[in-house]
Amino acid sequence: MAGRNIKRHSSALASANVAQEDGTNTGESADGMSKPPSMKKARETPASLDHGLSSSSSSSQCSISSTLEHSENSGIEVGDLPSDTKAALLYLITLIPKKLKEQHLPQIVFKHQLYSIVPDRTTVDKSLNQLRYSYEVKLLQLGPQPDDFSLMFTDHYCQHVRAVLDGTTDNTAVAERFLDEVVTKTSDVCYEKSHLIAKLGFKDANITSLVKSGILAVRDVGSWWLAVPRAGSFMKIFLQGRQTLLRTIRQSKYKELLQNDLENRKLPVKMKLSIQYHIHDIIGADLVSCVETTSGPLLRLCDTSNKKSIQKKKLTSIYKND
Repeated sequence: MAGRNIKRHSSALASANVAQEDGTNTGESADGMSKPPSMKKARETPASLDHGLSSSSSSSQCSISSTLEHSENSGIEVGDLPSDTKAALLYLITLIPKKLKEQHLPQIVFKHQLYSIVPDRTTVDKSLNQLRYSYEVKLLQLGPQPDDFSLMFTDHYCQHVRAVLDGTTDNTAVAERFLDEVVTKTSDVCYEKSHLIAKLGFKDANITSLVKSGILAVRDVGSWWLAVPRAGSFMKIFLQGRQTLLRTIRQSKYKELLQNDLENRKLPVKMKLSIQYHIHDIIGADLVSCVETTSGPLLRLCDTSNKKSIQKKKLTSIYKND
């Protein structure tokens, strides 16, 4: 379902890579990966399919090549893009309003959102592993469902933690040590007590401090997930926006709506994230199917009667420290 929508982004991805070949971006690839075959296919995509995610007046912002020009304003060091996956991740981050960062909310991208842009899920997973093992990206056990994962660039994660803990002298020293010795030097998603204490030299009081700071979240007895401070506040905003968007489509005739019409609607006050961010979410999560029409992409609500409901209670309990 998401694959049909991917074709509309192929030219945008291709333009970013063509700019790279022309010398716009220079330097070695961060993970040393060669360009995947999907990038060659992107250059052969007919222009008629390149509608872009936002075909309204903001269509230029939906071209990955154009949004990357403004990445410096977001504190992103682009360098030489190693894959479509990293380009898509950078693009999705630009869809998060700057005012949320100013409110010390994390710049989170969900793994399934990448599937709405890059058609080959195997390519996405392999590229993410490369980014993880080179310590460029942190994988977090966070999402609408218990088995969902989200992503943050390591630099963004460290900057966010420092901004949230600024002025809280009781936890800053332990947090700084954890960032320097663990976050920036490992690819782990969770940590065992034996590893933290015996190998890394942390004490029980240090671990308790990290949990209170929102950097660790309880996974099991003697085991913790890597977490991110204020994730609960972000998830509340995210879930409200998702439900508002799905409700809008559900109330439309035949439970479907042209993407252009949806993007041109005035956003409700409670939707803090951009509508494009949410569109990538509902497509990547298979909550809607995307059908190409002569009037543009049509978003059709999928039958979710057999799917599990969103696990709000679990998220609330894990990130209750917000």
